[in-house]
Amino acid sequence: MEIIFYGHAFVEVENLDSSILIDPFISWNPLCDVSLEQICAKNIKAILVTHWHSDHIGDTVNIAKATGARVISTFE
Repeated sequence: MEIIFYGHAFVEVENLDSSILIDPFISWNPLCDVSLEQICAKNIKAILVTHWHSDHIGDTVNIAKATGARVISTFE
């Protein structure tokens, strides 16, 4: 297992064959050094969104549509 911090709030928990994303803020995150295309090419099982601010939702919808990942979040 590897935990990768991509800046601001975006974290990936990577296992042998799949990943879980937390607050996937990619497109407008100047600290993020991975592209949306690179993330969507991975086997993403779930996306966890801690709260509904735009810098935490980030690219959740695009990733979920591209990968079929389940989105799990709080009710806001």
